[in-house]
This record gives sequence, structure tokens and C-alpha cells, in this order.
Amino acid sequence: MTGTPINSRPFWEEYFVTDWASNGGPGQSRHFMLQLLYHLPSPDLGWLLATAPTVLDWGCATGEGTAVLANVLPNSNVTGLDFASLAIGTATERHPEASFLWHPEGFIEGAFDVIVSSNCLEHFDDPLRVASDHLQNCRYLYIVLVPYREHPLHDQHFAQFRDESFPEQLGSFSRIAVQPFPVENEYWPGWQVLAAYGSADYLRLREPPDPAAPTISSVRHLLGQL
Repeated sequence: MTGTPINSRPFWEEYFVTDWASNGGPGQSRHFMLQLLYHLPSPDLGWLLATAPTVLDWGCATGEGTAVLANVLPNSNVTGLDFASLAIGTATERHPEASFLWHPEGFIEGAFDVIVSSNCLEHFDDPLRVASDHLQNCRYLYIVLVPYREHPLHDQHFAQFRDESFPEQLGSFSRIAVQPFPVENEYWPGWQVLAAYGSADYLRLREPPDPAAPTISSVRHLLGQL
């Protein structure tokens, strides 16, 4: 990849050919999405399970995390989007339970009830600007998962995330969760942090369900076993 700018589309097109699988990318994507859902606050997990929203996995790579979303939320319309055409071609072949979109700039076309992005924002110099752009296409709930207090930064990472990295307001969306947690060292040598934001419409819909409700507790148990 000599001469190819890090995190450019040519960089990732080549990376998906040469290094993604050998560096455990598919397993990492699956594990991170399972952890994202497991650590999501009960009101938000309950809402996802009860309402069958449209869901976009932004920066989906070869779709393993997207497939987790589709399997845990079988009544939802789940779509993955990436700017690497090879990744989207692979995802489409491997994961028929979800839909996949390619855009050479990663632009989101249309609106989704929920947008999820796992381990993507750290690749940008100005991750909050990227997140704010996403919110233009998000109706209700925006969820991100990124490395927590990463030091030193991986050579592909341009931003470090701490608790204070997530403002109370992001555009018209309000912060509803910032949750750091450890992950298995096989997938990441440190912690991750989940942040969630809700629109004003979502905050009116959001209700605090009983965390021990059969549906939520059974899904959490399942996620913990996978």
C-alpha cells in the first residue's frame, strides 16, 4: 500500500483483499456488534425489539456485524453501507439476511430510523462532524461504538475517545448513553465505549421497560452466549 493514503477508499479496497481476513476483521466485526447490542440501555434495546425500525450499519465492511443486527432484529429491515466495493460484494454474497449498499464516498441516501456505526469514527480527524452528517439521515436513534481511551493510537486511527468526547447535544439529537466496557483481547487490546443519541421524536417514544422483561432478558442472555 505504499503511497496510498491511509483510510482512503483505495487503501481499504486493497486492505479487504490483502489483510482484512488475516487480521481477524470478520470475527472482530461480529464480536463488536454483539457487544454493542448487549451494552445498549434496556429502553433502547426494548424499543429496537418492539418496533421493527429500519436500521443502517454504516461502515459495514464485509457484513458480519450487519448480519448480527439482522438476526437479533428479525422483524427489522437491516441495511449495511460501505465505500469499499469489494467489501459490499463480499457482504452481499455472505449475508442474504440483510441488504447492502455501496457509495464511493460513504454517503447515506434516504433516511433510516436507526443508524449504527461500529469502530469507524476513529478513522476520521473530525469524527463528530462525520456523526453530525449521519444525523441528517437518522429519524430516531444513533448508536456508535469506538475504542475507549486508546493510547497509543493504531496507525489507522486519527481520534481518541473519552467520556467527554461525546457532547450532550449533537445537532438536534440528545445524548442518552455513554457506556465504556472491556472486550475480549482476542478482538481488541483494551476497552470500547458505546454512545447513543436520540432525536426529540425518539425521546418522546422512549420508555423505561423492565430490564427483567422476558424479551429483553432473553435477548441479553443470547447475546452473552454468542
